[in-house]
Amino acid sequence: MISHEHKCIFIHIPKAAGQSVEHYFLKKLGLDWNSRSPLLLRKNNEPNAGPPTLAHMQAIEYVRYHYISRQLFDEYFKFSFVRNPWSRLVSTYKFLGFHSIISFKTFIDYQLPVLMKGKNWFVSPQYEYLYHNDVLMVDFVGKFEFLQEDFKKVCERLGFNDNVLPHVNKSKEEHWKGTKALIKNPNLIRKISFKNTFLPDYREYYSAALRDKIHQIYEKDINLFEYAF
Repeated sequence: MISHEHKCIFIHIPKAAGQSVEHYFLKKLGLDWNSRSPLLLRKNNEPNAGPPTLAHMQAIEYVRYHYISRQLFDEYFKFSFVRNPWSRLVSTYKFLGFHSIISFKTFIDYQLPVLMKGKNWFVSPQYEYLYHNDVLMVDFVGKFEFLQEDFKKVCERLGFNDNVLPHVNKSKEEHWKGTKALIKNPNLIRKISFKNTFLPDYREYYSAALRDKIHQIYEKDINLFEYAF
């Protein structure tokens, strides 16, 4: 998201409260979800010009694909929010609707590798959004776990008096209508829908083996952003 009026760039890592941040800026600029294109919040049908959803570009891609000059990129205030990788994957599991048809273990064992290849921008490690050649490209990295507190720091930097984020949470809905079609083995699909079954703590979804598997996949995120299970 680029707001030229406020001279800032927001790097939206999927499932880390990005829509709440975007809605805040839309309201501030008098826009809505249907008129959000001026902030570069739109779909992209050109593979050579970034990911399918421009809202989820990596920091370096804003310059690489010429959405902003390097001079303005360096001048603008750049910020992002990261999330505990274990928690983020549980949220992704629900958001994409997999919780309705397969167990979390099946999702991690069979579908996460598929997503890593075909929808990798949605589940890729968070450091890939923010670092380039091991150099941090943004000025501030807040945490999902301290969202409102850290967003106040963003507002202070930008000179905003209003600093309350709207609550935008759609993880409990099925957003990806093609989810079932991605399950190539019908034996993996649950016989009963568990759409409304949500455990209160992300840790309850994990066995020790699954916990360690995610640690291995997202080890760099865990170390760079200082997360623990």
